[in-house]
Amino acid sequence: RLNAAGARAIQIRTGDLCHLEADQVNRAFQQLALDGVDLLVIENVGNLVCPTAYDLGEQLRLVLLAAGGGAWWLYSERDSLIADAIRTYGPQILGVPVKLGGVKTDVANQTAALHGLVIGNPAGFATPHALSLSAVSVKLDIGSLTKDVILIKEISVVKPDISYEHKSGGSNLDVIQRNAESYVVKKTAEFGGGKDDKKDAAKKEPGKKLIIENFYLKDARANVSAEILQGKAMSVPIADLHLTD
Repeated sequence: RLNAAGARAIQIRTGDLCHLEADQVNRAFQQLALDGVDLLVIENVGNLVCPTAYDLGEQLRLVLLAAGGGAWWLYSERDSLIADAIRTYGPQILGVPVKLGGVKTDVANQTAALHGLVIGNPAGFATPHALSLSAVSVKLDIGSLTKDVILIKEISVVKPDISYEHKSGGSNLDVIQRNAESYVVKKTAEFGGGKDDKKDAAKKEPGKKLIIENFYLKDARANVSAEILQGKAMSVPIADLHLTD
């Protein structure tokens, strides 16, 4: 519609991302004749947070929120939308079953929590899962998302149960890591990444820094197994942990 109205427009597909990134915008620039252009608008349609958190090199940033029933629906259903996204994309990225009891976000208190998360094992491994946990919660300084340093006030991981199972060819955790890396490589290739990104990497400005003020680990347990044990594991409790800064 913009092209039909006489305004030159380039559509950028972000794939699984909820936001635009500077390198995607830069590639789109190559398709535009910028001589004589007085105003360039980058329209970034996403959820209520992501589009404002990434620097695209713009001189002015405006945030427009959908009004009325649509905005209220997104706000009221945000927990189920996040949970559905984890259940859908988790298995695709990790290559194993992913179960989730639920998500609870509290915008006023700037907190978010996952409950009843279970990450299964790749095919051929006998232990019940790679990771399960009762809850993981994060308290974030939302205002820091638009700054150079993102501040996480607290991360709390409750009752994680981690299983390390080794067999010929590597461990269950090795396989999950390779699955995730393969997914990233595949998606990067699909959406235009590759050699040019590597060449430009050294020219890019440093990314955002992250500060975690408090990290809590509670009631953790580690399990170690080998192929010869046929799914049985040696289980070791891990002492509670509190790390600061």
